[in-house]
Amino acid sequence: MNRTWLAICGMIAAVSLQSCDSGDIYPAEDPSAMTRTLDIRGTFIGNNTVPSDRDRKLMVFTYPEGAGESNRSVRINSIGDGETTVSVSLVPSNASNFVMAITDQGNSVMYEICSGKFETGTADAEVDVGNVDMLAYNRLQTQLYDQSCTSCHGSANPSAGLVLDAGVSYMNTVNHATANGSGTIIKPFDIPASVMASKLGDPDDFHSRFSTLKANDTELLRAWILAGAKSD
Repeated sequence: MNRTWLAICGMIAAVSLQSCDSGDIYPAEDPSAMTRTLDIRGTFIGNNTVPSDRDRKLMVFTYPEGAGESNRSVRINSIGDGETTVSVSLVPSNASNFVMAITDQGNSVMYEICSGKFETGTADAEVDVGNVDMLAYNRLQTQLYDQSCTSCHGSANPSAGLVLDAGVSYMNTVNHATANGSGTIIKPFDIPASVMASKLGDPDDFHSRFSTLKANDTELLRAWILAGAKSD
């Protein structure tokens, strides 16, 4: 009885030692669990349009090479003036790409602000993105017009004859008179003289009460007009 038990114990010990020797007893280290900091350096023009509510967000997503799903996402609540650094902590070591983007409440990307590549590994990384225009017209198109305007002002049957589809919205609004001749739809550098800004900023105007229209959308419109309502 005792001899049998000793033999079994000896076999168990031998198997355990073999497992230790082969390294199989410990799982391989997961490189994605190793973390570092990514510094995104640049000058962000229109940094005052970083969303502050939950309906719109400024997010940074990191990705492994060739992957479609991000392995780290961080909300950015503010960006400093002039040349500044946006830091993202706890970045996985296998990440090699990032995208900074405006998203909706569910983190679906609405407009890409900038993107870049960096080295994998455990060392901190830095990417210089240069001058980044957060007041680009394409952001206004995707964040405001596409979300809240084109359902009524699309090319198929535009309300008041105003088409706000991509590719034609700029020439149909900037320095363009309203259909009833009441003013200019968008006048560069002049918010009070811009009929669109007045309507979207007036709580008594039905245009300002659309559920798809968020506070940051109108903030973006006003900042874009003040900056000269550029087409690029």
